[in-house]
Amino acid sequence: MKKNRRTKKYYLLLAVALLSIASLLCGATLIGISMNTPTGTKLNISVGSSTQLIPKKDEGYFLIQNQDQGTYIALLSEQGYVLQEQTFNIKYNEICYSADYLYILLSDSEHNSSIITYHLSDTSVTNYQTTELSTALCSFTVSQDGTIYGINYWDRHSLIAYTNVAEKNSALPIPLNTFEAPVDNLCISPDDTLYVALKDITDVYTASTSQGLPYHFTLHQTDTNVPFFFPHTLSNDILFDRNGYLYELGTKQAPLFTLLSNTRYTNACLLTDTSILASLASKEYLEELDFNGIAQNRYQIKGECIALATNVKDTGILLKQEDSLYFITLSQLSRIEDTPDSSEPNSSEFHPVSSTTNESDHENDQSSHPDSSSSNYPYQLESDTFLIDRSNNTIFLPPTTTFAVLRDSLNSTKDTIIMKNLSSAIINSGNLGTGYTVALQIDGSIVDKLTIIVKGDINGTGTVNSRDVQLLYDQLNGSETLSDIQLLACDINSDELIDTSDLLLLKQQIVSAQ
Repeated sequence: MKKNRRTKKYYLLLAVALLSIASLLCGATLIGISMNTPTGTKLNISVGSSTQLIPKKDEGYFLIQNQDQGTYIALLSEQGYVLQEQTFNIKYNEICYSADYLYILLSDSEHNSSIITYHLSDTSVTNYQTTELSTALCSFTVSQDGTIYGINYWDRHSLIAYTNVAEKNSALPIPLNTFEAPVDNLCISPDDTLYVALKDITDVYTASTSQGLPYHFTLHQTDTNVPFFFPHTLSNDILFDRNGYLYELGTKQAPLFTLLSNTRYTNACLLTDTSILASLASKEYLEELDFNGIAQNRYQIKGECIALATNVKDTGILLKQEDSLYFITLSQLSRIEDTPDSSEPNSSEFHPVSSTTNESDHENDQSSHPDSSSSNYPYQLESDTFLIDRSNNTIFLPPTTTFAVLRDSLNSTKDTIIMKNLSSAIINSGNLGTGYTVALQIDGSIVDKLTIIVKGDINGTGTVNSRDVQLLYDQLNGSETLSDIQLLACDINSDELIDTSDLLLLKQQIVSAQ
C-alpha cells in the first residue's frame, strides 16, 4: 500500500513537472509571437503616400495622407483609435501647422489652389474652413499669427502672402518681394524667422515676421549646400530637411546652417526642449538625439516608421508592417540598453559578403571584390553628395548632373570609375541620365555597380522635358509600360507609388526650370 502511494506521488510530481515545462514552452512561443507583432493599435486605414502625423493641441493627433481617391484626414485618439475621418477628392501638396491651426494646401489639375484649415483643439474633422486662393501656390509656410507665405506658382521669383485665411472663404495675395532667382523652398521657425532659399544658388534670405508682413530681407551667402526645407523647423535652433539631415541654425556670427551629422533620417520630431526623436531607414529602432546630433538612447520598434509627432502627453509613432499601419506611443516602446555607437554605419551603408572572383564574374560584369585585408581599395561606391539605395543598387541624381560632378563625389580615384550610357558605351563627359551606370573597377574586375536614377528623367536624356511628361501620362493611362528603372524615375515624391501627384510634380519641375 505504501509502495502504491509512493508510486502515485511520483507520477503526480512528474505530471506537475511536465505541465510546468509545457507551460514555459507555450509562454516562450507566445512571447515570440508578440515580439514579432507591433504593440499598439492596428489602423483600419489603407497605406497611402506622403503620410504625416500632426499633434493636436491637447491630446491626440491628425493623420493626413494622399490616397488614390484624394486627401485622407483622420482624427486619432491618444491611443491611436480613429475617432473621425474625412476625404477630399484632391491630393494635398503641402502641410503646415502653427499655433492653433493646421493648414493643408490642395491644388487641382488646373493649378487652382485652396487652403483647408483645422483648429488644432477641435474634437472633429468636420469643422474646417476652405479658403480659395486667387493666386496658386506651389509651396508655403505659416507664421504664428496665421499669415501664409508662399511661392507664386505662376512666377517662382515672387514671394506672396495671404492673411487670416482661417476666417475667409477666398483670399487675395499680398506681394512681398521679387528675387533675382526662382524661390526654391521656404520655411519658418517658431520665433517667426522666415527662411527663403533660391534655386541653384547658395543665397538664402531671412526676415522676421513677428512684427507683421516683412518687406526687408537679409541676404546670407552660404558656402555649403542649402537644406531642402520643410515648411517649419523643429525648433528655433534645429532644422530637419526633406533629404533627412539635421542642421543647426546659426547666428550672425556663425554659418547659417551647420550639418550636425552625416546620418540621414527618414522622420524626425522634437521630443523635448533639448532632444530629437528620429527614425532611420531599414532600422527597427528610433534614436533620441541631443541638439548636437549625438544619439543618447534607442527604442525598439517593429516595422517601418513613416511618421512621428509629439503632443503634450506623449509621442505618437506610425509604423508600416507589410500592408498595414500601426499606431504606438513612445511610452509603449522598450529602450535598448546598449549605448549607441556613433561609429555604427547608417542605413545607406552596405557590407557585401566576400566572394571569390572567377571568369564568369568578368564576363557577366558581376560584382566581386578583392580581399580587403590585403588591399586599401574601397570595394563599394559611396557618396556624401548623392543618395545611394543599396536595396536595388541605384544612385539618385538631380537633372543635368554631369560625369565630372558624379565622379568627383565618389570615394574612389578617377581611374577606377567606369560610367556607361544607355547603349553600354563608356562615357567620359556630359550629362548623366536614368539608366546610365557607374561602376567601380579594381585590378580589372568590376567590384561594384550602380544604376543611375534621375527623378523626372524617364527617357534617359539627363534632362526633364515634355517628353518625360508624356511617358508618365502614358504609363498612368495604360498605353505605355515602363521598365522598373523608368518607374523609379517616375516616383517624383518618393512614396513608392506612381500616380497623378507625380505627374503634377513633374510638370511643376519643368515650369520651375524654365
